[in-house]
Amino acid sequence: MNARKLFITAASWEPRFLLGADRVLKDHQFNKVLCLWFTEFGDRTLDARMSLGAKVGNAELSLVELPMYSVSGESGRRRTPAYVTVWRQIRLALADPARDFDSFVLDITTMPREALWITLDLLTEAGLPGTIVYHRAKKHGDWCGSEPELPHIVPKLGGLPTLDLPTRLMIVSGYDEDRSEQFIVSFEPSETLILFQDSPAGTRDENRAKNEERHKTRFGKRDKTISLHGVSCYSADWGFEQMMGAAIKIGLGANLILASLGPKTSAVSLYRVHRNLVESCLIYAPCRNYNPEYSEGIGETLTLEWDSNQVLANV
Repeated sequence: MNARKLFITAASWEPRFLLGADRVLKDHQFNKVLCLWFTEFGDRTLDARMSLGAKVGNAELSLVELPMYSVSGESGRRRTPAYVTVWRQIRLALADPARDFDSFVLDITTMPREALWITLDLLTEAGLPGTIVYHRAKKHGDWCGSEPELPHIVPKLGGLPTLDLPTRLMIVSGYDEDRSEQFIVSFEPSETLILFQDSPAGTRDENRAKNEERHKTRFGKRDKTISLHGVSCYSADWGFEQMMGAAIKIGLGANLILASLGPKTSAVSLYRVHRNLVESCLIYAPCRNYNPEYSEGIGETLTLEWDSNQVLANV
């Protein structure tokens, strides 16, 4: 009997969405392709979704529409993020993955982090093994998203906080230091650790200038409650061991808030950190606007084997 395999991705206008799907589809035989897409950016992803349909071959294609914002019948009222609805819709789309499939391939490249965490959590809870893939871009624009909403705890990933403990914050930073600032201001932690992508000199000068240097300039000398350290999100374990060690240290005797703004691989590692630290939670702040020219081309593809039985580390 042939193994039943599920491919999960998220539609995007970035070239690496379809280029990455080509790579994955050439390497695997799938029974089903599950493609998430968001209503508010439907026009931007329409052509890409239609093109994906022509690439899946004999696999069943399921396009899952998700709302970024709740629908309000009252005009003039500000829309609110529909993160609970997103959880419900993804849960409905996956139904019973352990019953229907033997393994999965999850392409996180263009998947919003909240949808990524929800999907990965549901697959992990189902005990389904799989492979997570991330396609790096050849080049990035100067910014990714703007006009962020207020941060919120991701559904089902709020941990078990203790009321009499202080709050501490660990951020894996990205190109926008304003978003790091937003998390600090929103939660007013007693301590904050900012982890920036640490690359050898000359290998990723773009990241060094747009991430590391900007964060050091803004936060490096502000006060003693904010510290900065490097982490390798493109290592074999996608930075998990380094993040786990840092989280244990800063999270000792505290409720720990975890935020991923940097390399998408860091979101996977932070999910695993959260699963190992019961007094931690994952937070997210969706943006109302995204740069249509955020990335160019496609570079190397990184893969991580995911065994739900080994998510917990020996800590």
